[in-house]
Amino acid sequence: MIGSSCIGASVIGGICNNSGGSLVQRGPAYTEMSLFARIDEQGKLQLVNHLGIDLGHTPEQILSKLDDERIKDEDVRHDGRHAHDHDYVTRVRDINADTPARYNADPDRLFESSGCAGKLAVFAVRLDTFAAEKNQQVFLYRHQSARGTD
Repeated sequence: MIGSSCIGASVIGGICNNSGGSLVQRGPAYTEMSLFARIDEQGKLQLVNHLGIDLGHTPEQILSKLDDERIKDEDVRHDGRHAHDHDYVTRVRDINADTPARYNADPDRLFESSGCAGKLAVFAVRLDTFAAEKNQQVFLYRHQSARGTD
């Protein structure tokens, strides 16, 4: 099964499964920038570079440059594609919404490697990073039944 090695407890596995969602700012694992292999409409294996990084033109050049870590600042493009779910923070805080903030196989969160669930072989992804929150608080809500305990 192509891509089965990508599913697991890893960053790429998280992207493939849209895992997470507990981090309000970042949301579930999502990116529009990845390097992956797929079977095209003609049944041919195709390497797709949507990382936004110039890695060359042939599969050998692309994988070699990525593997050798020969990426320069000028190779990286910032073209407006998203490296996290930008709408999540608003959706998850909308307590009056008629729809859930997050659910499996949300079509708005499926994009190439994001949510591919093993249908692609994913080699690399680009994700946003965030500074640690300075003023964190933990709340514990507890409810005691009106009935007594037996």
